[in-house]
Order: sequence, then structure tokens, then C-alpha cells
Amino acid sequence: NLDIYSMQEEKSPMSPSTSYNNSMSMSMPLTPNSSFPTPSTAQAATEDMIRRLRLTAMVVEDTASVRKLMERLLTKMGFESVVCYENGSKGLDAMMAAPVDIVFTDVQMPIMTGPEMVRRFRKFEAEALESGARQERQLVVAVTANGSELTDSVNNGFDEVCPKPLSVRDIENLVQKYFA
Repeated sequence: NLDIYSMQEEKSPMSPSTSYNNSMSMSMPLTPNSSFPTPSTAQAATEDMIRRLRLTAMVVEDTASVRKLMERLLTKMGFESVVCYENGSKGLDAMMAAPVDIVFTDVQMPIMTGPEMVRRFRKFEAEALESGARQERQLVVAVTANGSELTDSVNNGFDEVCPKPLSVRDIENLVQKYFA
């Protein structure tokens, strides 16, 4: 509850006519209570695992605000590093250059779509695994707002599919499934 303890209206010193400076003061309790969100025990355990394993992530997303939001979420959850790219072409180059623990990618992007990026990467990866240049299959997660893409994506080389917006719960489930 907010307690409003004073409310006053003063004439502005700038103009004695109709201009007013309205001010209002409020007091709020600063002690935490049940309405403040706290991480669940499972979430805290997952975040501890992420930090302990020093997991790394890549975000391939063409919308800058979504890319930044995902980067902040993954960093806050404890990922040691999060690299971001704005299209599938740049994401593909980065995936071929250095593996990360988990790649989150949009499906529909300009220059190169997520499915095309993954198709090309899986071809590269098969050769790298066969030659011993890589030891493990790259975990790639499609992140999409389009419901029809949710089922198609697994058939296009993605390991998992998550709906947009990506949630803490989605990331927890992935970490528990693939890294626990």
C-alpha cells in the first residue's frame, strides 16, 4: 500500500499566470514481503549449475531489442559468456569458428534464416565430428513466435524449440535436460 502523506499545488516562479508545479510525496515500505518475487529453489539450483559448469551461449536474433533481452537474461542466469549475432550468416561463421554450450536462434531472419544456418552447420559439424575436429554435437535451440514453426524446427536440425519470449523456465528446462 502506498501512503500519500502530502499533496500540494504551487504556482511556478517562472510564470505567475496559469502555469503550476504539481508535486506529490509518497512513502513505501522497503521491507521485502511475499509480493516481491524471489527465485525458486529449482531456479537457484539451475543458476548454480550454470555458474559451476561455466556454460556459454550464443544468441542469433535479428531484432536488436530481443537480442539484448536474451543476452541480459542469460547473463543474469549465470552464463559465463553470451555472444550475439544479428543474422544466420554471422551466426554460422561463429558456430563454425568456436563451439559454445548452447545456441539460441530465431527462425525467420534476413540474409540467412535459422533453418538454413542450422542445415549448413550440421553438414560442417558431421565432417568435423568424423575427422575428430569436434567432439560433441552442438546444442541448437530454435526460438520462435510462430506456432507452426514450433513443430517444423525439430525436423530442420534443431535440437529443441522454445516459444518467444524465451523464459527463465525454458532455459532451466534446457539446462536440466542437457547438462544435469
